[in-house]
Amino acid sequence: MHTQKKGQRRNRVKNLIMSFTLSAFKPTDAQDLMDLLQDPTIHENTLIIPNPYTLEHAEWFINHCTELHQQWRNQGRGNSPLQQAIRNLDGRVIGNISLEYHPGISGTTATAQLGYYLHKDYRGRGIMPAAVKQMLQYAFSQDWDIERVNTSTFAGNKASRRVVEKSGFVFLEFVKGKYAKDGVKERIDADTFTLTKSDYYQMSLMI
Repeated sequence: MHTQKKGQRRNRVKNLIMSFTLSAFKPTDAQDLMDLLQDPTIHENTLIIPNPYTLEHAEWFINHCTELHQQWRNQGRGNSPLQQAIRNLDGRVIGNISLEYHPGISGTTATAQLGYYLHKDYRGRGIMPAAVKQMLQYAFSQDWDIERVNTSTFAGNKASRRVVEKSGFVFLEFVKGKYAKDGVKERIDADTFTLTKSDYYQMSLMI
């Protein structure tokens, strides 16, 4: 019975992954990205995305992602970019997921900071936890060699907190006034989370 349940869970995950793809941003994605980022709920729960968001912002961001991806590949990190578009089955951009890489210094190990957002019509379907898990596979691969992934959510953002908890992240602490945000008078409280490579592989063995 236990084996049957595990098989059913794997099939659900497989079907879910087939409902979206991750890939590098392309110049032709600029309009999709601009349209996506007209959603006020994305701006309410992210820190540095310009608001209002224009086509010029989208074009600049995609060019930046392309340059970053090329630098990443030149370091022998493989073909998967740090900034990835989340696409529906028609290839349209419905979200973004990224890892901000922090190389180890003076004997310390490399870490990364996870960030993401998703079109409101695609939330609540399990897409974002599945996308996070795909990014973690890249992060903890031999090519990327990241030892720890950290992330933060604005305090009170229960949906985002569920995403990171479903993905295996461990709650670290509540930080009062962690972030200052343009246009927001008071500093924003945050919940912080982390996942180590060793914990990730231990978790993978249990699935």
